[in-house]
Amino acid sequence: MWSTRSSWKYIQWLSYRSLSYGTTDYLTVHDNAVARYAKKEPKKHTINQLIQFGKQLNEQKLIQSARFVHQELPVRLAHRIIDLRSLPYYVVCGPIKRIYDVYVEAFESVRNFRKIQDLQDEKEFTVLLKHLVDESANVVELLAHGLRLALLRASQREHLDLDSFVDQMLISRIGRRMIAEQHVMLHESRPGFVGVINTHCSPQQCLDIAYQECSRICFRQYGVQVPVQIRGSVSTIPYIPYHLHYILLELLKNSMRAVVERHLSQNHHKNGLLLSKDNMPPIEVLLTEGPKQVTIRISDQGGGIALDILSSIFRYGFSTVNRLREEEQGGGNLGGEWDRLVQRQSVDGPMAGLGFGLPLSKLYAQYFGGNLQLVSMDGYGTDVYVHLDRTGDVLEGVEI
Repeated sequence: MWSTRSSWKYIQWLSYRSLSYGTTDYLTVHDNAVARYAKKEPKKHTINQLIQFGKQLNEQKLIQSARFVHQELPVRLAHRIIDLRSLPYYVVCGPIKRIYDVYVEAFESVRNFRKIQDLQDEKEFTVLLKHLVDESANVVELLAHGLRLALLRASQREHLDLDSFVDQMLISRIGRRMIAEQHVMLHESRPGFVGVINTHCSPQQCLDIAYQECSRICFRQYGVQVPVQIRGSVSTIPYIPYHLHYILLELLKNSMRAVVERHLSQNHHKNGLLLSKDNMPPIEVLLTEGPKQVTIRISDQGGGIALDILSSIFRYGFSTVNRLREEEQGGGNLGGEWDRLVQRQSVDGPMAGLGFGLPLSKLYAQYFGGNLQLVSMDGYGTDVYVHLDRTGDVLEGVEI
């Protein structure tokens, strides 16, 4: 996946051994523990399994859930720590080194937590999980900045392809947050929810929420709202709403920005106040369902994606926003404030302009057996298809 020289590996090894986590004996114990846990495979679950376990919750089930997370989190973290150690030294410097530190701290905190025997142990472990979730909140942003920095550093040394590595990092992160937050949220009683899972998640409702959120941001930035026409209806599905919210927010944001900026370009307007919702081509959304899947198609007339960059849109670090900014001659930055607004509006929001939003959306869709596909008609617009499993019987997409 990437080439490294033995000298780099040696410097990298020295760097990790110099981390200030204590004595040499402690470092040896830590390294042995990581290696031991990394030999294990993650234990996967389906949404329905998580729902069934969380129903009719009692103290014993809470303890069992905490024990599972206690055993499982170090396994999943160990694999990623090994991956980080295998990177070239210049990649690990900076933001990615901070990710490494967060993962090592989480690994040691969970691994060294005492055996969970009673409800008091479980409560204290839940507090630890909340802390670890908060501590890792900015990992995606750090990864995005670290990747960009690494690509810049590698430009004159070697070809560097980190997409597979980033895929694994993000897939693992989705899974770790899911099992940690699932346990934490078992303490919360919410109608229709078992932990973070909505047993009757409505794609229409998620779509409405994402549209309202994007529409407010669009109006704030451009002074206009892009109309959205929705056709069809689908059944509710067992799903994690914030996964779907992330996907839909990213896709609607992309479509709205493309439509508005194409309209501005065609009409030679640089003032958003001159735009009108009435003459703006609508974004069309179609909802359909089959025996095993629900599909959401989002179609816009935003000009599509140029053929020379179409193959790069799911690559990490690539952004059509940056390309548009490079191509613009004057007229100001139409996308920058939009990006900042979207990120402020969304918890763990799409990494607009950093080239993570679309590939991460695809990972969210694929995590429980779905998919995300894009069809571009250069010069006209883009169709994006979001496929979601409706059975709840697909194992989570954790990979080694």
